[in-house]
Amino acid sequence: MIRYDGSTEETRAQGLMDLTRALVLKFWAEGFLDDISPERVKACTDQSQLDTWLRSAESRFFKPEASED
Repeated sequence: MIRYDGSTEETRAQGLMDLTRALVLKFWAEGFLDDISPERVKACTDQSQLDTWLRSAESRFFKPEASED
């Protein structure tokens, strides 16, 4: 299906994958994903794997700090 802006489902899916990959690489650069390599992220073509890495990074980034009572 072609949308009014000229994009297709495939180009929109590729755009989502590119955005997710960029976010994962940003989290990696900030030190929140030390268990993967940027080469592995760049080579990944599986959106669900990118989503898993992103969720992992987000959980580490947004981890609540221990409160000092």
